[in-house]
Amino acid sequence: DHYSDFGDTVNPRMGIVWQANDNLTLKLFNASAFRSPSFYDLYGANNPVNLGNPNLEPEEITTNEINLAYSLGKNFQTDVTFYDYSATELIEYAVVEGIAGSVATNLGKINGEGLEWQIRWRPTDVLDIKANFSKVISEDIAGSQRPDFSDKMASLAVNYMLNEQISLNIFNQYYGEQHRVRTDNRAPVASYIWSSAKVSYTVPDAPIEISLTINNIGNANGHFPSIRIQEDYPIASRQWMLGF
Repeated sequence: DHYSDFGDTVNPRMGIVWQANDNLTLKLFNASAFRSPSFYDLYGANNPVNLGNPNLEPEEITTNEINLAYSLGKNFQTDVTFYDYSATELIEYAVVEGIAGSVATNLGKINGEGLEWQIRWRPTDVLDIKANFSKVISEDIAGSQRPDFSDKMASLAVNYMLNEQISLNIFNQYYGEQHRVRTDNRAPVASYIWSSAKVSYTVPDAPIEISLTINNIGNANGHFPSIRIQEDYPIASRQWMLGF
């Protein structure tokens, strides 16, 4: 790719797929990508707090991925993915000597690695079960864990058809601890489990569906991190919804 403001960038991608047999598949991927600086990043001048920098380089990221997938007929599939990535030249606004305000600068760097495992099982024609687990380790240029996201997450979804008119859907999501920014000395935001359930009824011979949904069944006391609010941002409490 060629850009008139910062020049050329090359971003190759490569993938290898090996199907060992009818049930087992191995995939290997390597890719690179970039994000060009925005017009404001380059030329912003009207905001005295954040100023643009016409000498910026594009942000770049390189990723590697290994995926192993296994299926046992149409009713059972599972796969696990291992990956790592490195993002460089991330644009941050930093103080520059002799200039009032912060200037867009290529300072940021992030390294990360993780895994994701998922499974789908249909033991009968009326029951569908899906599960997922993920873990990621992501560090900034100082070697600190990146803030504001859960490094471990898991989910379990169950869909059951009682009959042709009535279905039941249950979903559970686990959110692991969320780290804070380096300057925040409070303990990480605690983990929690969020659950929901939905019962649906389809009126025979009519395009009408009636449903009852309950969100946050256990009334989990979950939060999202906040620098400014001492108690953080709370998630919504238990909700009941009737739909037509």
